[in-house]
Amino acid sequence: MKTKKMKTKMIGIAMAAIMIASIFGAMVPTASAACPAPGGGGASTPISLNTGGNALIGQKICFTDIAANTTTVTIAGDTASGSTTAGEVFSASVPAVGDTIFNTNVMTKTGKYYIKDNRNLANVELLIGTATLTVDVKVDTKSVTSVAQGGTFKVDVTDNLLSNDVVKLRIKNPDGTVLTANPTTLENFVDRPISDIRGLEVLTGPQWKLGTYTLWVETTADKASGLTKKSNEITLRLMKGEIDIVADKTTVAEGGAVRLTVTGPAFDKIDVTSSDPAKTTFPANQEDNGAGGSELINKEIDSDGVRTYIVTFSDTGSFTITVKDTTLDLTEDVTITVIEKVVNFDVLGSAIIGSKLMIRGTANTGQWVQIAVDDEICDELKKVVLDENKEFSKEIDTSDACGGKLGVPGSVRLKAFIGTDYAGDVKGKSDDGSVAILMSRGDLTAEISPTTVARDDDFIVSGKATGSREVDIVIMSPKGAGGSTIDPGASKLLDTAGIYHSTQTVSTVDDTFSKKITVGGDVDTGRYLVLVLAKGGDNHYGSSAASTSLALALAGYSLTAKTQEQLLEILEDATFGQAGSDDLYWAGHIRVESAYVRLDPIASVGVGAPLVVTGTTNRREGFTLILTARGPIELTPQTVRVENGTFEATFDTAGAREGVYNVKADDGDGHTDEATVNIGAAAPATPTPAPTTPTPTAAPTPVPTPVPTAAPTPVPATPTPEEPGFEALFAIAGLLAIAFLVLRIRK
Repeated sequence: MKTKKMKTKMIGIAMAAIMIASIFGAMVPTASAACPAPGGGGASTPISLNTGGNALIGQKICFTDIAANTTTVTIAGDTASGSTTAGEVFSASVPAVGDTIFNTNVMTKTGKYYIKDNRNLANVELLIGTATLTVDVKVDTKSVTSVAQGGTFKVDVTDNLLSNDVVKLRIKNPDGTVLTANPTTLENFVDRPISDIRGLEVLTGPQWKLGTYTLWVETTADKASGLTKKSNEITLRLMKGEIDIVADKTTVAEGGAVRLTVTGPAFDKIDVTSSDPAKTTFPANQEDNGAGGSELINKEIDSDGVRTYIVTFSDTGSFTITVKDTTLDLTEDVTITVIEKVVNFDVLGSAIIGSKLMIRGTANTGQWVQIAVDDEICDELKKVVLDENKEFSKEIDTSDACGGKLGVPGSVRLKAFIGTDYAGDVKGKSDDGSVAILMSRGDLTAEISPTTVARDDDFIVSGKATGSREVDIVIMSPKGAGGSTIDPGASKLLDTAGIYHSTQTVSTVDDTFSKKITVGGDVDTGRYLVLVLAKGGDNHYGSSAASTSLALALAGYSLTAKTQEQLLEILEDATFGQAGSDDLYWAGHIRVESAYVRLDPIASVGVGAPLVVTGTTNRREGFTLILTARGPIELTPQTVRVENGTFEATFDTAGAREGVYNVKADDGDGHTDEATVNIGAAAPATPTPAPTTPTPTAAPTPVPTPVPTAAPTPVPATPTPEEPGFEALFAIAGLLAIAFLVLRIRK
């Protein structure tokens, strides 16, 4: 029995020993020869630990020639001075079975590395680089972004992949479908060695849809040494194998520019000509015109299959522009109609000399217009720029613009010239549009409000002065020069006492002006002469251009010791009275009085009746007066405002006592007036007579017959059931207790 157990143990030990031995035998490193062949096309690229080699970041390395018993391959950066890989260390475990693979994706630095197994061989180099994969599309040797249907293009690849690394040529058509083969030749585009794709000629045909294609190249990782890489994308437009020409507009004004777009196969030779080259110009250096001229010969379509040209015409009529593809011997043309240049003015038919005048309008071509006034180019309108809508506008001052040609009453003619550069006289030259404007002198009106004013009050001089920028207001004392200046604190004309002077700006919106003047408290009373003057359209007084102000116009005149009449004669002689003067004037008077308040006679009233008090005053409009009424009692004072030189107040007499009352009006400046009024007994109330209509006798109301009420039927009383109490519960509990005792006794 012991022997049998011992045998069993020995067998177990032997089997365990065999298993352990087999495991340790499997763990002994062995060299593998399963790595792909050099040249690419496999899942990794082989690198010998005897000779080293090159690899790209992103590739997988399959190490070969590994010494027996090696468990780890070390990849260490070069430690030499200036090395880009110094300090970089990587390792690859050597499996007992299979290839030793190292994925370079973990590496970030390119350059020289050293690889070692347990032999520790020195100077076995591994050079790590960056993968390159770019693509271009060419026709012959020139890059293109378009190709004619039926033509051939070349896939130009720049890369550093291994020749047998497998890639896919991706071509996505206008529908978004990625082609796996050429629709025309059925040539395969996928899983081909990179060497096949380099310089691949791709023939297009009717099976290729017109439109925009996207092209790129990408690796098949498990057949490209483990590298996953995609090139740049190229956009390629497939167009018809024909020539075409399109104009952005087929009707244009004389001198206007037309943009021509020519499409055709990339790099085809073309000629662009006109049916009337003598009147046709391709301006130099615009778009693709180059040196320009009357025609474009031996030009070349661009790589995208498009060329753009600019053409202008010097006369009206119909012009045919022809493009000929001399490579394909194809022609196409477009007809352009040239119409006359036109300027349409949008200005007022009349204007006031001296006012601002807006010159505006539209043109059907060009970049600017010149405008002449009576056949003379106006300096202010020499080159008026057109906006994006071919509209122009310029405001000028008619008093002095355009050499003063707009400052003379009568009709003037404006002429416009598109795109010219004339100077001075343009008589005899053909214009592109004209308009006449009637120029007339301005007008001056004024008024004084009120026409009578009290000392210390205000009045207003206002009016309208068309064609003038400003007016001068002159007010002369009743005593003339030397008298009181109506507003002692204001300016004096030529600093002469008694002659008020103020210059007021005229509104540019409605030509109005206004000036409020405050009368002094101690000035002379009487009639003051008010004179409003305005320079004419020439913007100066009289006939001298130097008289740009009233003071300058009066230079050489003496105003002292002159009466109102003499002062008026002097002002007339210096301004509107001169020969040829276009100055404007207006004259009026303002009466200055001492302030007064006057009560009208007051009618007696009875107690309770309203007491109405009226009066007159020369205080200004809206001035406030206080009225009081005192007698046996004082009535509530009244505050009123002046309206049109009158005032009115109403006192409430409901609480008044009979008697004589003194009524007083006071302006608060010491000017008062008083009157008496009798407030008598209240008028007796008139009794209201009683109505005589007889009172109607009410008819007797009939007595209603009583209706007998039925006696209620007695309802038998229903006994109310009593709520169950605890008596039943106690009875049951007692019975149970007796039963329990009987049972105990029986036991």
